Amino acid sequence: MRVQQNMENQHGPATAALSQSLGGLYLLVAVLLLFMLVVLAVNGLVFSRGQGTAPAAPTAPVIAAPKDEERAALYGKLSELGADLAADAVERNRLAQRLEGLLAIRNELALQSGKPGESTGIAAPADTRHSLLNSIDEVERELAAVAQALEVSEKRISANQIQIAGLGARLNRALLEKVEELQRDRSEFFSRLRTVLGDRPGFKVEGDRFALPSEILFKPGADTLLPQGAEEVRRLAATILSVSRELPAGMNWVLRVDGHTDSRPIASVRFPSNWELSTMRAVTVVKALIAAGVPPEHVAAAGFGEFKPVARDGDDAALARNRRIEFRLDQP
Repeated sequence: MRVQQNMENQHGPATAALSQSLGGLYLLVAVLLLFMLVVLAVNGLVFSRGQGTAPAAPTAPVIAAPKDEERAALYGKLSELGADLAADAVERNRLAQRLEGLLAIRNELALQSGKPGESTGIAAPADTRHSLLNSIDEVERELAAVAQALEVSEKRISANQIQIAGLGARLNRALLEKVEELQRDRSEFFSRLRTVLGDRPGFKVEGDRFALPSEILFKPGADTLLPQGAEEVRRLAATILSVSRELPAGMNWVLRVDGHTDSRPIASVRFPSNWELSTMRAVTVVKALIAAGVPPEHVAAAGFGEFKPVARDGDDAALARNRRIEFRLDQP
């Protein structure tokens, strides 16, 4: 009768605790994965948001977004909480496994204490039965202690999850504010370049890029700068340096130099195709910008051959428009 009562009183709650603990573990993994995806998505905005004019000023949030030092503190706290959650998850998993093992031991002891000998049909001696019942009591006490520890672990994990959710929301607001700030700075940078360069002969500003005809910079089929082309690049470098000095220290930018040719094929020892010609021209301009003082980490070269035309007609005017060096403000 005692064994039966123990089984009725202990087996149900312990099994429920085990199920809850395992379910909580799955919930923890889901929450952590969701948090990581949110942070990655927000970071991705820095590299993928559209270029062009500055966005409208955002409405003030209900809770002020933290500044740079506060963002660093948030990252530190999130890292600390993440480590705590990982440790708690390991401990809770250990407790759940121990709980499962104790249930199996208790059930086996209960069966042994109540069944007759398998080979003789004779009931177990009284002292053996008493010993088994004592073992069951010990297992049940440990089972109760493990279940209590498991409950404490669950509460601690829930509290950490709530903190992470709150900190994650604050950090997301801070990151979005930083994205908008960088976009405003970037748009202002390009707007000032466009204002300065828009009055210069030869420069053509289109949207988020400006271009120089290849004839100003190079001889036909060549990648060596003409004297007037070298002077244009030096003037461009001076303008970039002047404007960039007023940029925020944390703004990361790259001036991408794109080489483009017309659709007429070229085949020489140095340039087997328009790919090589467009790329080498871009590299030449990048080297000239660096020589004029532009930091090398803020410039990049790319060649597009004849495959990004701005004019589709085949006349001389269209071909001339397609032969160009474009400058585009980008992010690394």
